[in-house]
Amino acid sequence: MAREVGREPDREERDREDDVPPSDAAAERGRWRVIALALTLTAVVAFALTRGGEPDPATERAGRGQVPTAPTGPSTPSPTLGLLPACSNDPPSPSDLPPPADVVPGATADYLFQDALASALGNPPDLVEIGQGSSVFTVDASTGTTVLRFAGQRGLALAPTTRAIRSSEYTLEMLFRFDFVSKYRKIVDFKGGAADSGLYVFDGCLSFSPKQLDAVTSIAPDSWVQVVLTRTSAGRVVVYVNGIRQFAFDDRRGLAKIGKSDTLRFFADDRTTTGEYSSGAVSQIRFFDRSLSESEVLALACTELAIADATFSCRELLQ
Repeated sequence: MAREVGREPDREERDREDDVPPSDAAAERGRWRVIALALTLTAVVAFALTRGGEPDPATERAGRGQVPTAPTGPSTPSPTLGLLPACSNDPPSPSDLPPPADVVPGATADYLFQDALASALGNPPDLVEIGQGSSVFTVDASTGTTVLRFAGQRGLALAPTTRAIRSSEYTLEMLFRFDFVSKYRKIVDFKGGAADSGLYVFDGCLSFSPKQLDAVTSIAPDSWVQVVLTRTSAGRVVVYVNGIRQFAFDDRRGLAKIGKSDTLRFFADDRTTTGEYSSGAVSQIRFFDRSLSESEVLALACTELAIADATFSCRELLQ
């Protein structure tokens, strides 16, 4: 048994130590030092293995539908370190793409964020901030264009939408950038914030929850991207990134149909979960009152090269 530090050994211990010859006493003390060191190392390794099997409470999230701890304020979420995985599919080759359309139908509303939240055409309602005073107009350093910078969970809303588009058939075009693209970051909410369904960036790939869909074009943080979503009156939804089709589905459940609240929300999470948002900036939100074709969407992308690079050069596509 090891002695307590600083305690005077009792008589029995002194007599026991005196019985050991001088040469043997040194060896005996050395042997006990080795044993004590081995026991200490064993305890440290056991503790490390035990802690290593526990999840990190700062990053653990058991499932998609569970609610994490709510943010304490409008500050942006912490970025996830490390490289994001590439999207699951290979992008199409230029020869697989249709030629861009010669003519694109006129938009019904076009928000350009030139120091105002009003549409540059038509008579739709102005966009409104989700969280007043949380956005600011600024000149983007990379393009010299005036854009709207928004804080995390402080996006925009349009209501009523019926003055811009129909609830069941439309095209929605957005030109924006997110500071964070790891995990789920909501882009569009169709149900007035009352449902978790909607269009997201998930680990750098476009996603429409709760569908399990594979995107082809990676979205990088702090990079301008053009996202287009079309929906036909029959419920066919197609989503594009920089003119490239990502996925399509039949919207039998009306997930992309504008809900009874007659409200579209942009860049803010719904009220059923928290933390699924990103700060960022937006340069344009444009609406069309019908579902554009793939060639028409590609033509839209060719007009946005000044701020968001299309996956393939428009000059290549037009040759």
